Amino acid sequence: MNLNLLGAGVTCVLPPSCGGGIAAPRNIFRLTKNMNRNEINRINQHTGGSTLTKKGRESTLLAFAQTLRATLNIQVRSFGDLKIEHIRRYVEYTRAQGVSNRTLQNQMSRLRTALRVCGRDKFANDKKISNKSIGIGRASRNGTHVPFNSIEENKRIGSISDPGVQAAARLQREMGLRMQEAIRSIDSLSTWMKELQSHGLVTIIHGTKGGRRRIVDFNVGNAKCTAINAVQNAIEVLQKQSELVASKSLQGACRKYQRELAAVGFSGAQASHSLRCSWAQDQYFRHLTATQDNRMESLSRLSLDLGHGDGRGRYCRQVYLKNSAK
Repeated sequence: MNLNLLGAGVTCVLPPSCGGGIAAPRNIFRLTKNMNRNEINRINQHTGGSTLTKKGRESTLLAFAQTLRATLNIQVRSFGDLKIEHIRRYVEYTRAQGVSNRTLQNQMSRLRTALRVCGRDKFANDKKISNKSIGIGRASRNGTHVPFNSIEENKRIGSISDPGVQAAARLQREMGLRMQEAIRSIDSLSTWMKELQSHGLVTIIHGTKGGRRRIVDFNVGNAKCTAINAVQNAIEVLQKQSELVASKSLQGACRKYQRELAAVGFSGAQASHSLRCSWAQDQYFRHLTATQDNRMESLSRLSLDLGHGDGRGRYCRQVYLKNSAK
């Protein structure tokens, strides 16, 4: 890597393997000799995104590097040395392992981000490694979770042996929470109860995706009544124990929660996230009634309740309503 003094500033000329030429300020970092965690950490430092986004990118890039070296015997110094053939072989191998096109599309998006950070924008945008060219152009965004019917769902939740996990599952089902939101709800329960009993607008803060708080409207149909019952149940459980899902870490709590729910049948397409999908379906029909069957308005309101913004109605229909059991 050559450094040239131009006037009062310093510029960095990347090696040809990273695209050559003078790099933008965000690309000024020294690449390691091998694709490893150090290089990936540097890539993450020069890209945006929430903590979860960065963790996902790191996991994908580490798995990509490991597959190339250990499985495909492709030895490259850095992401800046990648060639079209390397990416094609990786995609072919991964598809043979049963990985879906949608997952591969996400992986390729993260890989292109790494290439751009290395100064290889032209290569990242090359049509020869576009999703269509490498055979992953078509992929469905339809939801894969299939909720149980309400009777079976209540029966399975009621059979959970751990009272704290059962309370968290009821919160997830009656308030449309994500798993981490339900597990970390202990600091918000008293506030939620006050909000439900006063104006019916509940603010979800802890455990949200990307740390973005959202406000959920429970002033439709029986949403407020069922949410109050779920919150009250969780508060009563916490009078006997300090946490809903006891563990030394959040990751451990998530694993325990998933194990407990899987033990009563919430796994695969009916995993814990299906509880959020089930609530979303109920909430959509409640909004339909409130808006006199205005589907577009109902989808926008549902999208806001789920934390996706008012412009993601079509996405919510595909992901949460596609496999409706109602």
